[in-house]
Amino acid sequence: MTQSNYTVPTSAGLAWNARAAAGEAVSPITQMVFGDGIRAPSGGETALLNEVHRVNLAGQGVLDDATAAYFDAYLPAAVGGFVIREHGLLTADGTLVAIGVRDPGVPKADPASGAADDFTYRIDVFYQHLDALAVTIDPVHGLTAERRVDTGTGLKGGGALIQNLTLEADFATMPEAIAGTSGKVMDAELVQAMLRRSTFTVMAFPHVETADHRLNLSDLGDGRIRIGAGNTWTWRNSERFSTSDFTDPMRIFPTDPSKLYHLRWHAPGTGTAVPEADYPMGRFELADMAGLSETATQYDSTLDRMLIARIETDAVNAATITSLANAVQLFDVVQDYEAVTISPQANGSRRGFEFVFDWARTPVNAAASVYRFDTSSPGLGAIHQDELYDADTNITGVSVDRYRYTGEAVRDYTSYIGVQAILQV
Repeated sequence: MTQSNYTVPTSAGLAWNARAAAGEAVSPITQMVFGDGIRAPSGGETALLNEVHRVNLAGQGVLDDATAAYFDAYLPAAVGGFVIREHGLLTADGTLVAIGVRDPGVPKADPASGAADDFTYRIDVFYQHLDALAVTIDPVHGLTAERRVDTGTGLKGGGALIQNLTLEADFATMPEAIAGTSGKVMDAELVQAMLRRSTFTVMAFPHVETADHRLNLSDLGDGRIRIGAGNTWTWRNSERFSTSDFTDPMRIFPTDPSKLYHLRWHAPGTGTAVPEADYPMGRFELADMAGLSETATQYDSTLDRMLIARIETDAVNAATITSLANAVQLFDVVQDYEAVTISPQANGSRRGFEFVFDWARTPVNAAASVYRFDTSSPGLGAIHQDELYDADTNITGVSVDRYRYTGEAVRDYTSYIGVQAILQV
C-alpha cells in the first residue's frame, strides 16, 4: 500500500512567510486544523476538503538539522470520533498557510468507545524563512520551547517530549568493543569475553568440545568437502564458536585432483581472518600444501590457528579426510602386543610398531618401552635357554609427528613383544 505523509506551504503561506521575512507585520499562526478528506494537496488550497476539528497550537520550533519548522497540536481524549487524513495551519485571520496529507490516516477514537486517549500531533513544514515565522502558542497546553530528553554516552532512545520515550543502553558489539568505539557500553557477557582475552588466557590452545576433540567433516562427492554443523570450540579458553554460526559458503571448499591440503581455522583478527570486524567468528581456510613439508611442527595448531584436518585427493578428486584432535591438553597411553617379525626366538628378535593418534599438534613428550614379551619356544611352552644369558631389551629408530609414533622394539629370544607408549602435548 502506498503511504503518504507530508506537509507543504500553501501559496498564501509562501507569500505570508516572504512578507514576514521582509519585516512586514503578519497575522500569526494560531491553530492546526484536521480533516478526513482524501486528496493530494498541491499548495493552491485555501481550506481543507472536509474539516472535522481544529485546535490551538501547543508547540513550535525548528528541527535539529534546520531544514524545517515543526508544529505541535494537543488532542485530548475528550475529542474524537474521526480519522485524520488531512491537516493544515491557520493564522489568526483564518488564512490557510500550510496543508498536508496523512495516509494511512490516524484514528482519533470516539470518547464513548472506551478506547480514547490523548496525544500530541506533529507536522513539519519546509518554509524558506525559518527565522521569520509568526506563531502564537496556546498558554494552556502549549510549551514555549521544545522539551527534550537527550541521551548521553551509552544511552539511546531520546528525543522530543511529544510522545512516550523509551531509553535503553546502547550496547557495543564485540568488534566495536575491540575497536574501542566511543559512546557504547558493554553488557556483562561482553565484559567477561574481553577480560578472557587478556594475558591470563594467552597460553590456551583451541579446544574442540566434541568427545574426540575433532570437527565433523565430509566429502560431498562432487569435488567439495564440508565442515559439518553443530560442533563448538573455544579459543584461548574464552570465546566459544560454533560451526553452525557459519553459512555453507564459509564451510564448503572445492578441491582439485591429486592434491594435499590442510584445513584450518584462523581466530578473529589473525591470519586470513582480517580485518577482525569482517571476521568476528574467525575464518576457515583450505591451504594447498604442495611443495611443503606438511608434517613440520610449524603447521601444527597454534594459539590463534587451529589445524582441523589433513585432506588428500586422488586422481578422480575423491578425498581422504584425516580429522585432527584439538584440545588444550592431549594425553594418551597406548599398547600393542604383536609377533616378532625379525629373528624370532633368536638373538636380536625384534618387530616394528606404529601408534596412530592424529593430533593437531606434535607430541612434545613421546616415550615407548617394552612392557611384555614371550620367550617360550614354539610348541614347547618353556623358557628359551639362551635368553638367560642374552636378553637385550630396547626401543630403536623412533619417529614421531602429529599423526603417528613409530619405531622398533627389540627383545632377544622372543616370539612376541608388547610395546607401551606415552604421548602428551
